[in-house]
Amino acid sequence: MTRERVSNFEALRLVAIFMIIVHHLVIKSDDSCGYITPWNANEHGYVGLIINSLVVGGVNIFILISGWFGIRTIWTQIFRLVLDCFIYSIITNIICVVFLGVPFEIRSFIHSTLFFNNWFVEAFIMFLLLIPIINAAISVFDNKTFVIALACLTIFNVGFGFCMGKLNINGYNALNFAYLYIIARWLRRMSATRWFGCFAHKGWLIWLLCAVPIVAGFILIASNASWTPSMSQKLFGYNNPFIVMSSIAFFCWFSTFEFQSSLINRLAKGTFGVFLLHTTSLFIPFRSEFFGNIIHQYGYWSLFFSALGLFIICLLISSIIEILKTFAKPYCYLK
Repeated sequence: MTRERVSNFEALRLVAIFMIIVHHLVIKSDDSCGYITPWNANEHGYVGLIINSLVVGGVNIFILISGWFGIRTIWTQIFRLVLDCFIYSIITNIICVVFLGVPFEIRSFIHSTLFFNNWFVEAFIMFLLLIPIINAAISVFDNKTFVIALACLTIFNVGFGFCMGKLNINGYNALNFAYLYIIARWLRRMSATRWFGCFAHKGWLIWLLCAVPIVAGFILIASNASWTPSMSQKLFGYNNPFIVMSSIAFFCWFSTFEFQSSLINRLAKGTFGVFLLHTTSLFIPFRSEFFGNIIHQYGYWSLFFSALGLFIICLLISSIIEILKTFAKPYCYLK
């Protein structure tokens, strides 16, 4: 389970974080998928739904990358997550107050720096605590046992979770992360087989086709139910079987690309920083309002360029921070 810097997967990290930014702008700034206000076909249309169905798997893709290479260091990663959450939140807060005109309020300033106020960081830490158990189990699995385990986990995570709303309603948790991690470990084991190659090379097509039932299911249920924002989180949940399949297909498609680029490898080190910079609680209201005004005035093309601009700015900031961190003693021991 050595972690080599393979550029196609590092490029996938960059693509995945861009997908997450687009997802956030669609559901918050554009508010066209029912996450804030009830979805209405006449008011919101269908374009936002289609875009969201294609990019909502960004978080799943990150977990699949971790599973493909495996995770060995637990406590080091947890320490880095907590420390990075604090560092990037402080920097984002300073930018918000000094340059964006966000009012300074000490309580909200401190609140945003705590890791448990970011659902992803909190869930990932809980997931990391499960890794020793998962790795120990997987190490003794033969192929048949692996398939049986995945079938049981699918019933648990998708059947009881997504379909029946038991325990794991929308996949925003460590249980879904563990599920995806195990899937990726199995895919890595099967990566030399012929069927994996056929599936991976058609991954882009499967990714596109999965958008059809996601959007159709959303429209069908949204048009015939009393709508609440939690329903959008469920229907676009990370354990929706079509979103799981979409994420896997996109991931496997990228696994077929073979190239090396030192530039991409360096830039990819800042992907987690990009996530933290644009999801800090002090910045989210500004992000939603500012980009919402642009999107509503200029349409969905502006959504793409807004997401690209935000991605580039955050990536530049995070790249600088990552370079500076190499000179800091706490990080010298965490490579």
